[in-house]
Amino acid sequence: MSKHYGLKERLKTEEVRAIENKIVNDLPQIVLKLPEKSKEALAFCIKEGGLVKYGQLKDLDNDMDFFWKEGKPLSTIGLLRQKGLLVVGKMVYGERHFKVAFISKEIRDSLRSIMHPKS
Repeated sequence: MSKHYGLKERLKTEEVRAIENKIVNDLPQIVLKLPEKSKEALAFCIKEGGLVKYGQLKDLDNDMDFFWKEGKPLSTIGLLRQKGLLVVGKMVYGERHFKVAFISKEIRDSLRSIMHPKS
């Protein structure tokens, strides 16, 4: 993410803080520049409360690929991950583990208002 956003902080704590500030402060511009499919995936996650099983995103991302060429993700989800808007991980629910995608709670409300402005 640092490379993508052109950040040059050297210490990890500074780097994390710089990424967070960049995403929070520039969120409207970041979302505006996203392709429509990425916006659809974000809207779907927001509609579902910010957390979805990863498999639910398959219909929104027919370009899923595990390998990025030259640091440029081609997939809808890969692009959102690169920009720090979507996180993919595992979650325990009961006795089962699920692969999930979620939007960080720090940006959920802002994303909701950007994607669905009140008229």
